[in-house]
Amino acid sequence: PESAFIPQDQFPRFSWDIGPFLALSFFDPAKPIRADAGIEVSGNFNFGPGWFIGGKVRHKLVGNRDKSTVSGSALPAVRTEGPLYDQAADTYLKNLYISKQWKPSRATYARVTVGYFEEMYGGLSSEPLWQPADSPLGLGVEANYVKKRDYDQRLGFQDYDIVTGHASAYYNFSENYLAQIDAGRYLAGDYGATFRLSREFANGWEIGGFFTKTDVSAADFGEGSFDKGFFFKAPLDWFTGIPSKQTIGQNIRIIQRDGGQRVYVPKRLYNQVRSGQQNELLADWGRVWE
Repeated sequence: PESAFIPQDQFPRFSWDIGPFLALSFFDPAKPIRADAGIEVSGNFNFGPGWFIGGKVRHKLVGNRDKSTVSGSALPAVRTEGPLYDQAADTYLKNLYISKQWKPSRATYARVTVGYFEEMYGGLSSEPLWQPADSPLGLGVEANYVKKRDYDQRLGFQDYDIVTGHASAYYNFSENYLAQIDAGRYLAGDYGATFRLSREFANGWEIGGFFTKTDVSAADFGEGSFDKGFFFKAPLDWFTGIPSKQTIGQNIRIIQRDGGQRVYVPKRLYNQVRSGQQNELLADWGRVWE
């Protein structure tokens, strides 16, 4: 992780940004695409090697995601109550967390994160990752204790809490195809595995698809039978024309239900480490000759 290798004399470091945001939701029975747009303020503070504080506050200016249908579920409502969060407040804390990252050995990395991870959940997360620089294979384990946040997305929590965790395997094939398997316990207490396949192109775009099968029956899962969808990620400078390492992306689920759902934890290790691996560096070096 980048912050673990910054020279000691470059701390502390603080940066912040303000700009627009666009939040999308798909396949509501009444309207297939809904969106909110507004202003987002984000801040990042590195106060020592591997130590990182991050947070984002959003204010919605226009949008209709609060009109989305709240779907009934036979499972704990870990995601289908999303519209209740959209209805509760126009100004909200998207996330606020502190993270410690370090290298226990030459080929291993570790992370501990505590705070408000995303709009719906906060708690404690830990993760070790084994990823040699010259190996296409990476292995990791993540364990989380999370609580469901209040609908207004301030500082409070609801009664629902759960321990989740996954063992993950990553394999970087030739031509920048990446396969990922995550097996473990999900937010609704179901057990199963998620399979992802993506490709990253030389221009920085990445596209892929995923599906999740758990021990939840198709009847209990509801419409769609199991979780599935596709995603994309694009360099921000494609849209702004300003050089930047930031990316924007979107997961598009065929339908949002409660089975097979993971918590979104900021700064998971693999995507940070991946950019420094030998295969990625060789791919970037090839662009110099182009």
